[in-house]
Amino acid sequence: MVHRVEVTEYGDRPDDTAWRSWAALLEGDTERALKEMNDIYQREVCDSTMISYGAIMLNANAYGAAYDHFFKVIKMSPCVGESEYSFAGVAQWCLGNVGGAIKIWKEGMDAPYAPGGICIQTPMLLLAASILKPGSIARGEAESALAAKANNPKSDRWPYTLAHFLLGGINAECLEASKHGHIGRRNVEGNLRHRTWMIEFYKNLSSIGRNGYCIEDFRELMKAMTNLTTEDWKEPENFAILARQAEYFIARHAARQT
Repeated sequence: MVHRVEVTEYGDRPDDTAWRSWAALLEGDTERALKEMNDIYQREVCDSTMISYGAIMLNANAYGAAYDHFFKVIKMSPCVGESEYSFAGVAQWCLGNVGGAIKIWKEGMDAPYAPGGICIQTPMLLLAASILKPGSIARGEAESALAAKANNPKSDRWPYTLAHFLLGGINAECLEASKHGHIGRRNVEGNLRHRTWMIEFYKNLSSIGRNGYCIEDFRELMKAMTNLTTEDWKEPENFAILARQAEYFIARHAARQT
């Protein structure tokens, strides 16, 4: 059974004992990273280790194994969260099964648990799919699903402000200001970098088809945004935040299509 722990941030930091796994991944030693995270996961089956283990599989391009891992959690856990659906869908997306990804993300919108209490990530992923794979889901349908989740008592907080920006409810300046709120006390710098990354990802995604900005331009930019050798992500603590984010794998997949 997975023990659900409340978190305040997408990609909240994993258990401290997991840092050596992330460090190994940064060093390019995926085999050691998988082994060490599996050892941790077997000792302590909780939300943090479960997500970290699956995220390391995704980082290692083991998409089928990652899907099986998250699908098993979805079927077996009584308190399954939106994050599991996000990652299971991403695994399908990276395998080229766009329809399968969309099906899982739609199911994830009704997950019994989500950071902050409201499922907002899966409808944002559906919007991403509608832009990156036109015809896979109507953009209007994705926007309607996102609007239904974004209009809530926490709508002035991150990440709901990101949803409102995508729907045209607030401008970029207001979105930038919102990233500093309700960030918690753990690794503030790393979480700010993560939020900045998310803003850039969705700003560029939503710009596709406007003012001559095309999907090829987006893919080129994603090469830079998924370059983990930069100063921003060279520390395992910061890298783990981004590498436990579903949108990172969408970006990486796009970058590899150039």
